[in-house]
Amino acid sequence: MPTLTERLQNIDRRVVYMIVLVLIIIPLFIPFRFRIEPEEPVKRVYDKISALAEDDQDKIVLIVTDWDPQVKAELYPQVQAVVRHLMEKRVKFAVVTLLPTGVEYSKVICQDAQKEYNTTYKGNNQDIVYGEDWCHWGFLVGGLYGVRNLAGDIPGTLKADFEGTPIQNLPMMEKVKNIRDISYVLHTTGAPLLVLWLQFFQLEDYRPEMASGCTSVMIPENYRFYDSNQITGLLGGLRGAADYEKLIGFQDRATEGMDCESLVHFLIMALIVLSNTGYLIEKRRSRRTQ
Repeated sequence: MPTLTERLQNIDRRVVYMIVLVLIIIPLFIPFRFRIEPEEPVKRVYDKISALAEDDQDKIVLIVTDWDPQVKAELYPQVQAVVRHLMEKRVKFAVVTLLPTGVEYSKVICQDAQKEYNTTYKGNNQDIVYGEDWCHWGFLVGGLYGVRNLAGDIPGTLKADFEGTPIQNLPMMEKVKNIRDISYVLHTTGAPLLVLWLQFFQLEDYRPEMASGCTSVMIPENYRFYDSNQITGLLGGLRGAADYEKLIGFQDRATEGMDCESLVHFLIMALIVLSNTGYLIEKRRSRRTQ
């Protein structure tokens, strides 16, 4: 019969999966709300958008949603938090994507945030209106060529929004002609696509300030651009979204998700300690018997 130390080194994976399941379910009923201290790369995105509210309102912010369903858990709350912040500060913004699957999710995020804002501030005669405060450019065809063309001629490249309305018929787009009319870009993705926008979304004498929102596994890839000042902010994974929720004072799915994520991380550390403790005890015992 296996000894206790041998059991610690060979814990049945089914037991581990069951514990993980329990730790994920518990926070759904008993929120822990572990302390969250927003990191500097996230603060820089927040500070930039907050400052835009006082800058030239003829320029817009561009949110790029180059992601699909498999990374929704991390990037959906990132975009959701930033959109809420933009609407709260009354900063005009547009959304575009290089992936067909990125259209629907980003559209839902913006429409839900619009309803939420208009319900919360009902009666102040300052409702968020599509076409005046935000718009969705839909799927941008052409890959890098589409990005390059967009920089030089926005209405000529897009023609219409995702609903088929001519771009120039949208009030907020009347003065938006090219990249010089974009003050800030937030690129969100779970793939190595940020470099494409950094390389091609620019003119000879102008490139707007950019930030990145990415999945956790992409943080090392994108952090080099932050470290070299090619981007001025970075939202990394679910933690980045939770940090941003903390900054805007609206704790939602990312904050809830961090409870589950933190508990599972504690479990992993505990299992590492237990298995190594069992190994060291067993090794010491075997030496004594020799």
